[in-house]
Amino acid sequence: MPVSYGSIAIGKCFATPTNDVRQVVGLDRGSVSYVLRGKLAFPSWDRTAWQITSQDAFASEVSAEVDADWRSTGATTL
Repeated sequence: MPVSYGSIAIGKCFATPTNDVRQVVGLDRGSVSYVLRGKLAFPSWDRTAWQITSQDAFASEVSAEVDADWRSTGATTL
């Protein structure tokens, strides 16, 4: 189920159905910038590694808000 637009904010983390985590690092006029962390890899804070998508696409591609220290085992959704 997609998340609501209102819940997308800088610093929040969201899990995808494939257990990747996206941390929002920027919002600008309907666009969301985020870093991606997979099951074993941690995000790069280098701006060149940031990914940008529309707010609509981001909301539909993630399944739940999660804690920032979320791991693939014992996940806690908010």
